[in-house]
Amino acid sequence: MFKKLTIVLALLGFMVFSTGLVSAQEEEMVDEDSFIYTIGEVVSRTAKSITILEYTDDESQVNSTYIITEKTEFENIGSLDEVLVGDEIDVLYIINNEQNEAVVIAKIVEEENSYE
Repeated sequence: MFKKLTIVLALLGFMVFSTGLVSAQEEEMVDEDSFIYTIGEVVSRTAKSITILEYTDDESQVNSTYIITEKTEFENIGSLDEVLVGDEIDVLYIINNEQNEAVVIAKIVEEENSYE
């Protein structure tokens, strides 16, 4: 009896573990078509969000806020601390629970041209 109970509990534990593993993998999978790209000038930032002035499709300007998560990656910078108001940035984001969630933020760095 004890042996059967141990086997049943082990199987139940494995099933729960496997289900959790599949759920975690499904959460991390994002369809590449759901990524949206924008560019704009930083107008404000906090530790958890950044707001940029960007152009819409009809060429009007709008302030848009992007949520920073632990998964947000940074290019050309080490962290959000290196982004200042007035900087131009690229943002690759997804819409998650009706919020713009930043996936990648890249600071646009202008290179100086040297002519000889």
